[in-house]
Amino acid sequence: MPYYTEEDLIYRDCEREAYSLCEELQRCRDDERNKMQEGLVNLFREWLDLISPSDFGNDEGLEGVLV
Repeated sequence: MPYYTEEDLIYRDCEREAYSLCEELQRCRDDERNKMQEGLVNLFREWLDLISPSDFGNDEGLEGVLV
């Protein structure tokens, strides 16, 4: 049977707590990233509703844009 000192047990508990905090931080970052992406998608959809193909002129390439 292995013999653990109190210091070993405290260190192991600290490691476990640090790992849990890292996982929670990563989960929060992922949630925030997902919310931001959803917001950008919604913003793009709203923009698409506001524009029409005539806003971009004729369909002859970039000639009118680069003037």
